[in-house]
Amino acid sequence: MPHFEALWNQISVVAKKENVSVPVILGMLSVHAASIPELGLGSTGAVGKTGYAILDDVILSDYKQTLQGIAKTGTREYMRAHMAPFMLQAKTHFDLNQETMTQKWFSRAVSKLKEKLYQAG
Repeated sequence: MPHFEALWNQISVVAKKENVSVPVILGMLSVHAASIPELGLGSTGAVGKTGYAILDDVILSDYKQTLQGIAKTGTREYMRAHMAPFMLQAKTHFDLNQETMTQKWFSRAVSKLKEKLYQAG
């Protein structure tokens, strides 16, 4: 638990230094940690640890590294450099001009139904 408390204190310090709320920092940590499965867990030194302990170590280590990056470059620069793909995806997700997967599926289903009705008629 002391490791977690030190991390929590570091989160609070970085939030205060950057003049942002703790939830903003936590959000940045969470978004960055979402890439952990893509990075792989093979090099975690997993001998004698359970799955949860490995995951805890990996996530806490990622949080610590991310906090160091934020503290070094600032929240705005860190977000620009590391979270651009996420922000782009979020932006396109809410683009009303872009067809959603549901709309594509529905359009294909309607087209197939029209074909069947045309062939039957």
